[in-house]
Amino acid sequence: MLKGGRARKPVIPVERTVRIRELDPFSRCGPDTSVEQLFRVDESLDGRPTVHLVYLDRHGWYCFHGRACPAVRDVHKELRIPMHVTNASSSANSALRARA
Repeated sequence: MLKGGRARKPVIPVERTVRIRELDPFSRCGPDTSVEQLFRVDESLDGRPTVHLVYLDRHGWYCFHGRACPAVRDVHKELRIPMHVTNASSSANSALRARA
């Protein structure tokens, strides 16, 4: 019970599922693109679908929903890239990809 006799509402867990697919950045973004890697992340939160496009370019990793979007973390987890490398230079990210 909280102050004033109000009961705390129970926390209902959110069911979240994620599916990640790598896409060809040149066929999706064009031959002059600066995008080096591109991923489609299909997310479902309690049955509500959301599509994310996560990409790596010379400025770092982004989702079209923003740099802090959870889909960016999902792709990092899938690729086993540490989060502190999220927005490092693309040469550092290339070095990580070469080691994988």
